[in-house]
Order: sequence, then structure tokens, then C-alpha cells
Amino acid sequence: MKSRRQDTNKPEQIETDDGALLGHSEQTFRYAKDLRLMMDSHEKLQADYQRLQSNKERLLDRDEAFKRLLQDNRNLYVSTDRWGRIMHANPAAVSFLNMAMPRGESILRLLPDGLIKTGKSLQMEIDESRMNAPVMLKDASGANHEFMLRVIHGSSEWADKTVTHWLFFPQGEDGIDLSWTLATTVFNGAGEGILVTDSNAIVLTVNPAFCAMTGFLAREVAGQSPDQVIVNSDDAGCFTELLSTLGESEQWQGKIYLRHKQGGVIPAWLALSVSRHGDGQMHSCIGLVSDIAPLLKFERSLEFAANYDALTNLPNRSLFLKRLDSALALAKRQGEHISVLFIDLDGFKAANDRHGHDFGDFVLQEVARRLSDLVRESDTVARYGGDEFLMILQGMQLLADVEVFAANMIETTRRSIRFQGKEARIGFSVGCAQYPRHADNSASLVQMADAAMYLAKSGGGNRLQIFEAFENPARAGQVKSCVIQTALDNDLLTLVYQPQFDITLTPPRLIGVEALLRCQGSSAGPLQTPEMLLQSAARDRMTGRLSKWVLETGCRQLKLWHEQGLDHLRMSINLTSMQLRDVNFAHMVHEALDAMHIRQGSVWFDAPLDFDVNGFDGLYQVEGGREQLKLLRRLGVRLVMEDTLNQRVTLRGLSEMPFSKLKVGPETVAGLGRGGQADVQCKAVAVLARAFGLEVGAVGIETPEQLTALNAFGFDFGQGFLLGQPMSADDFWRWLKAGGAASDG
Repeated sequence: MKSRRQDTNKPEQIETDDGALLGHSEQTFRYAKDLRLMMDSHEKLQADYQRLQSNKERLLDRDEAFKRLLQDNRNLYVSTDRWGRIMHANPAAVSFLNMAMPRGESILRLLPDGLIKTGKSLQMEIDESRMNAPVMLKDASGANHEFMLRVIHGSSEWADKTVTHWLFFPQGEDGIDLSWTLATTVFNGAGEGILVTDSNAIVLTVNPAFCAMTGFLAREVAGQSPDQVIVNSDDAGCFTELLSTLGESEQWQGKIYLRHKQGGVIPAWLALSVSRHGDGQMHSCIGLVSDIAPLLKFERSLEFAANYDALTNLPNRSLFLKRLDSALALAKRQGEHISVLFIDLDGFKAANDRHGHDFGDFVLQEVARRLSDLVRESDTVARYGGDEFLMILQGMQLLADVEVFAANMIETTRRSIRFQGKEARIGFSVGCAQYPRHADNSASLVQMADAAMYLAKSGGGNRLQIFEAFENPARAGQVKSCVIQTALDNDLLTLVYQPQFDITLTPPRLIGVEALLRCQGSSAGPLQTPEMLLQSAARDRMTGRLSKWVLETGCRQLKLWHEQGLDHLRMSINLTSMQLRDVNFAHMVHEALDAMHIRQGSVWFDAPLDFDVNGFDGLYQVEGGREQLKLLRRLGVRLVMEDTLNQRVTLRGLSEMPFSKLKVGPETVAGLGRGGQADVQCKAVAVLARAFGLEVGAVGIETPEQLTALNAFGFDFGQGFLLGQPMSADDFWRWLKAGGAASDG
């Protein structure tokens, strides 16, 4: 058994041990803290020392540069300490005093009597009244010379000593010579780098701007060849070579590179100026160096802006045409084919209007990325403008290869585009023209691809349309330019008119005509269809002029018929996306109607003019197309959706469209009366038209059975060879006089 003393002592021992441990811990902590403070102080002192060393180096470097600048100066320069002892003198002063090195000599030896008063500090003894007056100095031979004195007080660059700078400017006939002052100011304050060499191309001095450009200190460059800093594009020294090639010339300038102390090179512009002795030998060379990196960067930005689209980073129209010219030149030499694709985005405008411009910009960027991923390095994708893109495909000889490529391209757009929670599906309407099949120059290829794209858009969009030559498909490469221009200038265009009837009556009653464009007798060959004429107009950028001619000719004829008593007659004119792309088209319609005074009573809303719109899905996405259609409706004309069954239109979309009539095309009408799919389709269109309060009609009625079926389905109007074929205006009038409308009905 342990004693009570032992039991009571144990806790005391433990307490003593704990105290000892705690004492050691506190002591260790204090040592660590002191050590940390010492380390921090050491780091701070080291940083201060490095900063002082750096300042000292800069000051020494500046002092040496300043002294080097004085070496060849003809003005006298002397620096003294506060007791007037000479610390430094430039060669001009040494020569004047005829002393090898006047260091330590008193400045009193040089100064005239009376300038310094004795018995006081030298700094305080300078007679300030003598500062701006000439002073006479004696040289070593005792001859007097007149100088102007300048005194500058300061401190030495690396020690706490007062220093005085004495500057003596020789006086001549022209008065005070301030060349040294001006040279010093320009040298040290210039923004461009200045480098001075001797006749052996050894650096005498450089200014602060040169040091800032290269990272070298002046004393690191002085006494060395400039080739260590000034190099050519191969990073090899070039200054010595440039100097040796000057010959008798005194100036040279050109692009060089500056090697930086930290590595790399800087583009610069060097201007050399050579000073020569009287015998023509080189005395020294001064180089003016300008950093042109900002200028080159600005030039690159200008070049990019001139050749690339800022939003998508794709080549723009200008660069595209340059590349197309180059590709054609190569293809002509090597006998290859070039395909040009003109791409317009289907549904882009609706998505842009619905989701905002940020979404629209993202769509354009995403489309640009997808298109770029599809092509090879030898091909080109460019942004033509708006939502239109261009492509150059090289080496695709077969049109079938282009069709496969376009199908793959269109397939990529089936993937929806999402941005910030918003989504859209964009289609491609693509037109293609090929060298040498269609044309042999850039402008024609782009125009033909553009025209083909219009037809792809008019046909419903999201598909490829190959350009077809007008004169003879077998000679597609021989398309002549400016067909419409020639036709308009030579009165080769004409309108023919196909009668339209109210087929709810028996016999059908004449209610209007459809104006169809024709061109005969052209030197380019007859253009048989309105589509060919419109495509030719698009290719030659004549759509606006052609539209104006059609409107004015049609309205003039309609006015004549109204004056002849056919005031119930309406005229229908085809409208395509090519015309809607013209922002002035609605204004053109207004002017045509106003000039011909065609209106019912005095109100525009019943103007007897219809526009047949084929391919509405494409038309509605044309930039400004929606507004154009609505403006046309407000002008009083009626809009007719032609070939309705081929249009991709939702019920909501149909309710928002400013249409008055629907039409079924001849392909569907041809199948009527056989109890097949055509009957079902026509019934559906008639029901749809009645639901929306629209009239419904048919084109291409050629048999009584078709007419009977349309009557049974509730169609309102129709046209076709059964009722009346297209006729000239004179033939149409004679047909009416002969009772053609009644007999054909």
C-alpha cells in the first residue's frame, strides 16, 4: 500500500513536469517568432538593397550616358565638388586647359577674377549677377576667349555630396550657341530611340528611349557593336552590313528588328544619318529607332477588318472574291472544276425577331462554325452579308458530288441551335453555279449561284438548286450576260394573259387574268418561262428594273381594259423572293397603281391587282419580307398563296399571313377525278380556305372531269387550257369580242 505522502507527491510531480513542458513550449514559440521576424527583416532589407542597387545602376548608367554625350561636344563642361575641386571635364575643357586630366584642380584656375568671392562656401560665392553676361576665360597659352556661363547645382549620383555643373558656351558672331542644350534635351527626351556610333560602327552612346525599347542599360551597349541589338528577320546582326553598304550616301531607312534583353525581337524602323569629315571619311553615325509594333498591330487590325467578318471571323465578300479569282486562275491552268455555293438561312429572321439580336448573332456564329467544319483546307467559307454565306468547293467535277455535299450540309442544320435557354432550327436554301459549266469568271458565278438560291428559297427552302442555263441546257457554259438588259433595250419582253374564271357559276364567268412574262426573238435565245427570266434578272442584278417593267406594263393594260368596260377585271402577277428582297418593291407597286389610277371608287383597299406568291416559306424569311407583304396588303392588292399543298405552313402561321386566296397547282389538279390522293388533298385545301375565310382556286384545269371535281369540292375560281390559254393583249380582246369567255365556259 502506498503512503499518503506518496499519493500526495505524485500530483505535485506531475504538476511540476507539466509546468516544465509548458515553459519549454513558450520558449520555443518565442524563438520561432523571433526567427520569423528576423527572416522578414532580412527579406525586407534584401528587397531594399536590390532596389537601391537597381537605382544605383540606373543612375550610373545615366551618368555615363551623360558623360558620353559630352565627349564630342565643343562646349566646355566641368563638374566640381562643393570646395571647387574639378571632378570631371569633357575633352573640350581638357584641351582648353591643356591638361591631360584636370581632376582635383581648383575651378578658380579657370574662372575670371571677381566671379568667386573668397572666405565663404563656394556654392554661396558665385556672383549671380554675372550669370547671363559674357565672361572671359584664358586658355593654357594665355589667350582670352569669350563664353556664356551656365551653372547648375545638384548632388552626385551615388553619394551625398554637393556637385556643381559649369557649362561654358563659346560666343560667336551669331550670339549664344545653345546647340548643346538643345541636343541634350532632344537626346534625353526623345520618344524614339537614338544610337550613336563611331566610324568603326562601335556604339558611343544610346538614349533612355533606346534602353526602354531593348531592356539593355546604356553601359551594356556602349563600346559594343550594334549587331548585338539590331538584327534582321533572321535574327542576325545587320547594322554593320548596312553601314558598309551606304557608300557615299548619308542616309538610309528601313525595317529592322531590335533584340530584347529578356529575349525575343521587336519590329522597328531605323533611320541612319552619317556625318563625314571634310575629306569624305565617315566621322560618326546616328540611328533613329522607332518601335513599329503598335503600327503593325493596327495595320493587321485594319487588314482583318477589310478582309474578314468581325462577327464570325470568316472571310468577307471582298476576300472571297479575291480567293475565287485565284481559284479560277489555278483551275484554268490545271483543268479543274470550281463550284460556288450561295447559302441563305431559312427561318433566321423569325428566330432573330423572336429571341433577340444576341441570339441571332450566336446563330450566325454557330452556322459559320458548322460550315467551316464541313469544308477542306483548300475550300473557302465566307459571310456574304446578313444571313447569307458563300462557299468555294474545289475539284468537285460531278454535280452529283456537289449534291451529296449539300445534302450533308443541310443535314447539319437539323440539329437545333440553343443559346441561353432559347432554341431555333435553321434551314439552308442553297444555290450552286460551277466553272466551267456555267461561267468562267467570279462575278457571273456568284450571280448565278445567287439566282439559283432564290429559286431554292421560292421552292420551299432547305434544299439545293443547281443553276440552269437559259438558252440551251445542253450548252450551259454559254450563258450570255445581260439578257434582261438586252431584252428591255430592244422591246423583246412581253406579257401574255391567261383568263381566270369564277367556276361556281355555270357557265363559268370571266373575273380576271394572270399576267405571264415572255421574251421572244432575243439574241440569247427565247426564254420560255417566267422563272428563267427572273433567274436571269437576278444574275444580272436586273430584278428591280424587270419588276418595274412588269408592273407598269400590266397596270397600263389593266387600265385600258377598264376604260373599255371591263371594270370588273382583276390582274394577277407572280411575286418571288427576288422581288421581296428589293426594299423599294412596295413603293414601286404604289407608284404603278397611282400612275395608272387603278382603284375601285376612291379607296385603295379594293385595287384590282393580285400577287401570286409561290414558295411562301422561303419568302416569309426574306429580310423584311414580312413587312413587305403586309405593306402590299395595305396598298389594297390581294395576296394569293400559289401551289398551297407544297407550302410548309402551320395553322397558326396561316392565320397570321395577309393572304386572301389559296391556289392548288397543276400537278395536283392533273390527278383529280380518279378517286385518289389528289381528291383528298383538294378537299382539305377547300375546307382550310373556308375555315380561314379565304377564296380557293386551281391552276391547270384541262378536262371537264377536273372542273366537275373542283366544283364538287367547293372551289371558287380556276384557270387552265379548258377555260382559256395564255394570249397577247390583242388576242385576248379579240377572244372576248368573239364570245370566247362564254363559249369556253
